Amino acid sequence: KCQVGPDCLVGDHTRIGDKTSIKRSTIGNHVTIGANVKMVGCLVMDNAQIEEGCKLENCIIGPRVRIGERSTLKDCDVGSGTAVEKETQHKGEIIMASDSS
Repeated sequence: KCQVGPDCLVGDHTRIGDKTSIKRSTIGNHVTIGANVKMVGCLVMDNAQIEEGCKLENCIIGPRVRIGERSTLKDCDVGSGTAVEKETQHKGEIIMASDSS
């Protein structure tokens, strides 16, 4: 079971894992949220993937973003198509995809 607060909007075809808590947030379409995620005051755009054990507070997550498992983000903006490494911590940052292809 997951907990989605009455003050949340969740888009179509979004999957939310067990033991996940979402409060004061807006979730787009086709988003996948893993188990044991805590999310407060976030905007998650379409096609994002948030892996298990993440903690997100007051974040804007762009479209097609992947946040690795057990990552913690507070007051962050994550740009479109960005992959955040697992088990990382960010606070007050703007995180963009690197062009090192």
